Amino acid sequence: MDIETARYITLYFAFLLTEEEASALLHRNSMFTLLRPHDIDSTINYVARIKWLEQKSLLANDHLIPYLLNDGNTDVIIETATLVMERAADKVFLNYCPACQRLARTPKARQCRHCGNSWRNST
Repeated sequence: MDIETARYITLYFAFLLTEEEASALLHRNSMFTLLRPHDIDSTINYVARIKWLEQKSLLANDHLIPYLLNDGNTDVIIETATLVMERAADKVFLNYCPACQRLARTPKARQCRHCGNSWRNST
């Protein structure tokens, strides 16, 4: 599975994630927010941001971070999306452009961001 499809699934079908998968994604996203290049040089900003994320419960506790984060070779987004597709593929709608067959931006999109094709008037 490619990263574009994985992000689409984890964003628009987040209701299909288990609690552990959602926790892993939240932890991953929080850590990427923490480690933006402009924050690495500023210890004060880094410490303040960690405290804020902990207060908002946006950092997973060690016992909640699932096995998904243990595999350093596989991105947690792709792994999570793959698990969702194995469990509930019938509930996931991948909205492909009828012209170029690439994934639309959202499940309800009716115009392709890749080729510009519009299928608004078709049913």
